[in-house]
Amino acid sequence: MMLTALIVEWAASGLMSYRLKYKRLLLCAVALCAGSVSASEHLSDHELFCQTQPQVPCEEFIRQHLAQAEPHSADWFKVKTYQLDYLFDKQQFKALFDETSALLQLQSLPQSIEVQVYFYHAKALIAFGRKNEALIFADKATQILEQIYQVFGDPLRMVELANLHYSMGQIAQAKRLLLLAESQFLRSKDPVFLFELNSNKALLSDIAGNYAESASFRKTALDAIAPLQHNGKNIVAYGNLGRTYQLLGDYPQAVYYYTESLKFMQPEQDAHNLALYQLKIAELYSQLNQLQPATEWLAKVEFAQLPVNRRNLYLQVESWCQQHTK
Repeated sequence: MMLTALIVEWAASGLMSYRLKYKRLLLCAVALCAGSVSASEHLSDHELFCQTQPQVPCEEFIRQHLAQAEPHSADWFKVKTYQLDYLFDKQQFKALFDETSALLQLQSLPQSIEVQVYFYHAKALIAFGRKNEALIFADKATQILEQIYQVFGDPLRMVELANLHYSMGQIAQAKRLLLLAESQFLRSKDPVFLFELNSNKALLSDIAGNYAESASFRKTALDAIAPLQHNGKNIVAYGNLGRTYQLLGDYPQAVYYYTESLKFMQPEQDAHNLALYQLKIAELYSQLNQLQPATEWLAKVEFAQLPVNRRNLYLQVESWCQQHTK
């Protein structure tokens, strides 16, 4: 995924900057990342990188390239950004924390790498409830991103900044940047930009409690990204829309979008999201007062793969199923 465009419930739990989504810094310093590794349009997007060898699992493909690259070379740092992106996308926060902590021990980092390390380290700290420490690294990332925007003036950079300000609770500043990006990129047909822009606009609608408006933005985001057939982005887009319809009380629509998102998941690589979305579907069927599908979907959930802050929900749905079993 590009920018963090995570699912709405991560936002509620403080993991969303979201996820998100979802999902994330796009960096402009191309020269610092140049090398023999094929570059994509979006420098930290592991999905595009891994699509060059789709028969190899993405995590393994990244490890192979890291092993082949000279440590701390431009190629090595470039692939490291894909690794951080992958770990964040798959919610592997312990591994993400370990990798960013190791990178922070290096005496110097290219600026294009440094900002990503700060960003992902902050995200990992937030996942562990260490918000005060996360603020320190988020501020460092913000300062670098603001400098990059002043040089390059790319509206995508504004969306990134807005996302980071959102994660720190600076809502007015996030809104201003999103409006500025939209006005300067009004005629853009870039599907990734439209996906990120509308996903982040939906977050602001969520804060205002305007879930109908949020659903509209999220549908626009989904329509923009669907033709690209990027699994991670489609998981986020469908999941976001499912959660929003749940908040609207339209449980059948929520079930539809959550179920559609499962088509893009790979059990081993998306174990956390798979468990979470299966649980959400079970919860939705309980809200629809349909015992059999609620029980069937709950049985699919691998409890150990659930985020810690969602395990109480599992117990609640389990209790509901038990109470309604004759």
